[in-house]
Amino acid sequence: MSWMIVADSAADLPLDFPVANGVSHALATIIMTIGDREFRDDAYLDIAEMLDAADAYPDASSSACPSVEEWATAFRKADNSIAITVSSTVSGSYNSALVAKGLVLEETPEKNIHIVDSISTCGALTLTARKTNELIAEGLSFEEVKEKISTYNDSMRTLFTLSSFDNLIKNGRIGKLVGFAAGILKIRAVGRGTEQGELGVMHKLRGEENAYTKLVDEMANLKDPETYGPVIVAHCFNENGALFIKNLIEERYPKAVVEIRTTGGMNSFYAYRSGIIVGF
Repeated sequence: MSWMIVADSAADLPLDFPVANGVSHALATIIMTIGDREFRDDAYLDIAEMLDAADAYPDASSSACPSVEEWATAFRKADNSIAITVSSTVSGSYNSALVAKGLVLEETPEKNIHIVDSISTCGALTLTARKTNELIAEGLSFEEVKEKISTYNDSMRTLFTLSSFDNLIKNGRIGKLVGFAAGILKIRAVGRGTEQGELGVMHKLRGEENAYTKLVDEMANLKDPETYGPVIVAHCFNENGALFIKNLIEERYPKAVVEIRTTGGMNSFYAYRSGIIVGF
C-alpha cells in the first residue's frame, strides 16, 4: 500500500522532507496577494521582497488557500493519504482539502484519506508531519495511523512573540489597539494559538529578552515539561532571538530537543520581521 503525506505550505516543510520507503510527500501552496502582486508560498519565494511589498502597500492584503484540485492531485497518487492543514479558523485550507477528499473518494472509493486540522501553524504542523511518517514507518494500518496522529496533533501547542502587528491588523487578525500600543511603546507581545485555533495575546512586555523569557515560562503552563520531545523555534529574520529562546528552553526543560528553523511565506507574512513561532 502506498502512502502520501501532504501538508499545506503553512507547515514550512522543505522539498527534501525525508519520508520512509513507500511514502511520498507533497505541498499544497498558499498564495499571498498584496495589491496586484501574488506571492506563492513555495521554495522560490523571496520573503524579504514580499515583506517589503507589504510595508509599501497601505491596505489589507490577503492569503488564498490551496485549491481543491491541488489537494486532489496529491490524494490521487497514493492508496493512503494523510493531509495536514493550517488552522481552519484562519484559512480555508482545511475545507478545501475536505472537498478534495470527497471528490477523490467518488472517483476511487477504495482510497483512504484523512484530513488533520492542526488548529495551529508552522512548527506544530512540521512535527505532526514528521510523526505521521514515523507511524507509517512502524508498519501501522491506516486506521491506526489516523487514530494516533489525531491524538498527537491534539497534544501540540504553539506560542509566538511578535514586534510588528501590521499585517495582523490590516487583515483583522488582531485588534488595532493592541497593535497601536505595541508599535508606539516598542512592546513585544507574547501569545498562543488557542484550542479554537485563533490567536490570543497573553502578555505585552517591553524588551525582547523579557518577552522571550515569558514565552519560555508559558511553555510549562501549556504542556507538562516531562512530556516534551521535539520543539521547533521558527523565526522571521531573527536568528539571535531564536537562539536565545533555544538556549533558555534547553536550560529549563532538559527533555526538550530544540531545532531552529526559518519561517516560510505565510508564517512570515503574519509573524513579520523578528517574529518567532514556537511549536512543541
